[in-house]
Amino acid sequence: MKKQRGGNRFINALGFLSEQFAIIALIAMTLLVLIQIFLRNVLNIGLTWGGELTAYFHIWMIFLGAALVLKEKGHVRLDLLIEKAPRFIRRIVDLFNLLVMIAFMGLFIYCCAEIIQRLPNVTTPALKMPYWLFFLPAFLGFLFMLVMTVRDLFVHLRNGGEETR
Repeated sequence: MKKQRGGNRFINALGFLSEQFAIIALIAMTLLVLIQIFLRNVLNIGLTWGGELTAYFHIWMIFLGAALVLKEKGHVRLDLLIEKAPRFIRRIVDLFNLLVMIAFMGLFIYCCAEIIQRLPNVTTPALKMPYWLFFLPAFLGFLFMLVMTVRDLFVHLRNGGEETR
């Protein structure tokens, strides 16, 4: 069995946490929607806070799921022309792609942090939850993706652009 480097274990732990939280969010969201349907259609009772909480779980699922998909290299990639290019060109394009991803993720994290700092006392209408909690999943999801992408950049630079996974 091949010994894992510390970076791989950390990335795997981030992936595991992302997966578990996304699964929990999906289950909670599904149960909440089913309960809302039952209450509304059978008992004629509506939950005023159900839609808000469902949206919150959905946000968690999306951003943590995106981090997991990035870890598994499952995002859509249009590489028809790149695969036909010489290896040197592919390495440059991959490096450029990683750098653009890091810049975008860094900008997104910065913007999320700004929003979170500006909303300390604003609450949601139904649940009265701090509104910044709705931006926390985006912040954490992109932070996880940034860590994974920086790791991929170091692997890319160390291996001369050759894929290791």
